[in-house]
Amino acid sequence: MTIISAKKVDIQEDTLVTVVIPGYKSKYIVETIDSVLSQTYKNLEIIVVDDGSPNNLKIVLADLITSEKIRYIYQQNQKMAAARNNAIHHAKGKFVAFIDDDDLWLPEKIEKQLKCFEDDNVGLVYTFAEGFNQEKSVSIKNFEIIHRGNIYCDIFMQDFIANSSVMVRKSCFDQIGVFNSSPEYFGVDDCDMWTRITHRFAADVIPEKLTKIRLHSEQFSGDRNIMQENDLKVRSQLMQQLHLPSRYRRKYFQRVYFDIGFGLRKTDKKKAASYYLKSFFSSPSVKSILAVLKLPLT
Repeated sequence: MTIISAKKVDIQEDTLVTVVIPGYKSKYIVETIDSVLSQTYKNLEIIVVDDGSPNNLKIVLADLITSEKIRYIYQQNQKMAAARNNAIHHAKGKFVAFIDDDDLWLPEKIEKQLKCFEDDNVGLVYTFAEGFNQEKSVSIKNFEIIHRGNIYCDIFMQDFIANSSVMVRKSCFDQIGVFNSSPEYFGVDDCDMWTRITHRFAADVIPEKLTKIRLHSEQFSGDRNIMQENDLKVRSQLMQQLHLPSRYRRKYFQRVYFDIGFGLRKTDKKKAASYYLKSFFSSPSVKSILAVLKLPLT
């Protein structure tokens, strides 16, 4: 696969960056916006798309709306992918950065990411990230992985890109489209997007924890097995579309079948065993066999 150049953009002091925040929860969003306003790079437009929030979000954001520190858009509840697409449609910036409504950025994040886009081949830049709660910071090893250049195969192997860390050259969306907001992509629309972008464009990474992922009880967790099964369906389609090499396909199926089996091990032993065996036959490993043997007998 040949990496193609994105539309060249001269990175100047007045280059506008659009910050996209899908809004639903109201408890932390002002703190999130404050972290954006505190960036050392100042030429930003902040678009908050209220995704039909029941939490009086417009009232919570009233001062920020009145002072024009943010652009507020309301839509009926359609989930985060549709909210991000709405913001992309209205974005005026040459670059688009994403942050969820409860996460935070360190002040130099945008400034450091912009420098990576001086390479015309780069379409996406992510940063390392760490979790945090009221008590402490929490290391998330998956979000401390360095991949540069042609990384779309790596994305199949491991989820290492924190959504709130990503900045994209806006012209990329003109070529690969926006987030897929259909129900079967729920929970995996972000991975689908980063895969499609990095299939066409080079990626870069800032190996610093410039993004902070809030860990709290109000986070969406949903049914992890449903999300993993959605992931399986979506990425199986992507494998065909993007001609993923067979060795990566085998490793991907080994990983995702094992993860689904692990999630089912306490509630459906028979189904868990079938997924562990699928994992083994995708790419044989002692880990899969041991997992079957460790399943409870009752």
